[in-house]
Parts: sequence; structure tokens; C-alpha cells
Amino acid sequence: MEKVLILHNSSAYFDKKIQKFELKLGAKIRLLAAAKLYQSGKVDKIVLTAGKLLGEDRPSVTKLSIPFLQKYGVKKSDLIIDDQALDTVDEINLSLPLVFGKAKKLLVLSDREHLKRIKILYQNRQVETEFAAAEDVLSKSKSEVGILAEYNRSKKRNFFKAREWFLRIWLLVDKKGKVINWVAHNLRKNGIKLEFDVT
Repeated sequence: MEKVLILHNSSAYFDKKIQKFELKLGAKIRLLAAAKLYQSGKVDKIVLTAGKLLGEDRPSVTKLSIPFLQKYGVKKSDLIIDDQALDTVDEINLSLPLVFGKAKKLLVLSDREHLKRIKILYQNRQVETEFAAAEDVLSKSKSEVGILAEYNRSKKRNFFKAREWFLRIWLLVDKKGKVINWVAHNLRKNGIKLEFDVT
């Protein structure tokens, strides 16, 4: 493996109008950016680990992401998949063993707000990598500008920013995010669905 992209993805929801699960706008933006990096030759492989965030009887975010990426020209054979992650810490814990020591270059992709926390988590693990915000990868064509504008207008963006600020502060105490990871897993185990990925 030459250049590998670790994608920290968003979430999905059930669309009652069409009666199926759909990726949230934040997930689509990250996936579009991943596909663009892949198509431009900046990465050769994409790691997907987002799991069943909506419950055990629901599809994983990774399962929903695969056809989306294929639609934008990513070969399934170039995807590295382990769709068990329930939060950001899980994504890191699952992704790194899949590629560490095998890839010459690691690139981590998410949106700007989420990336601030992700950088701290990777630095606390002393893993050398590059980072890219989906908003910076996109924003060139008219259609990309349109989808980014819609994303930034979302009423839930302020909640997402506040959540990310709180979790970054928490990392001063819990450097590897173990407490938040434990809380997320135990809430889900007890059937409490977390809608942290609101965008």
C-alpha cells in the first residue's frame, strides 16, 4: 500500500419518505472528498470502519457508504473495511492496525470541526499522519460549493461545533478518549441511540 486514506465518517438516518436508510449530509461531504482524493491519485486505498451507529438491527454506515463511493469511481477492491466502530476512538483503534506499517503515507479525512479533535487523538497515540478537511478538498466546482453551503446552513451545525469543543476539552483529561468511548458503548448496549453525528 502506498497512500492510504482513513475516513472518519458521519452517520445515517431512516428516510420515512422513501422508506430506506440514507447517509447524512456530513457523511456525503466526507465521502465526496474521499472519492475526489482517490480519483486524483492522492490516495490508493480508503479505510472505512463506521459501524451500526443506529442500532444492531440497522445497516452500518460503512455498508451505506460503499455504493456511494462506487458511484463516484472508487473500486470496491480499493476499500479496506472493518465496520465495527461506534465512535471516533473506535475508528482509530480499528483503522491503525489495518494499515500501520503497510502504508507509506497515511491521510486522515473528516470535516474541519471533527478534525480538530481527531488530530489530538492521533497525536496522543504518537502516530504520524497528514490530515485533510473535506471542506478544503471540495469547494472548487459549482456543485461542491452548493453542497457545502447547504451543510454550513444546517441548524444542527452549532450543536455539532459545541459538541466537538466539549470533547476536545475533555481530551485534556482523557487523552485517548477512553471515557467517552466507554460511555458511548454502554449507552448503545442499553439500547440508547446516540445522535451525536447530527450533520
